Amino acid sequence: MTATELIAIVVAAIGAISTGVVSIINGIRRADDAETLQRRVQILEDRDKEQDLQIAGQDRQIAALDRWKLAARHYIAQLRGTLADRGIASPEPPPELELNRED
Repeated sequence: MTATELIAIVVAAIGAISTGVVSIINGIRRADDAETLQRRVQILEDRDKEQDLQIAGQDRQIAALDRWKLAARHYIAQLRGTLADRGIASPEPPPELELNRED
């Protein structure tokens, strides 16, 4: 075996060993990446649950405001009717109340 052949064998062995080491390092990194991805997924799932709860709360709030609006319109109509029965002209409601609009 000549020196050139020996050098070639040593270089090939070093290349094989370094390839194995790089493969191990990449495997470790992938495991870390999978763990990181799992944490990210968990964070997103938690955010989704929080948003669902927030949306449900807002839906309840909107429903309560809708009920209040309908009750207020009915009460205002009763008051205007009472004023009209007594011959008192009621003032025109401001347009912001949208009393002439049907929901």
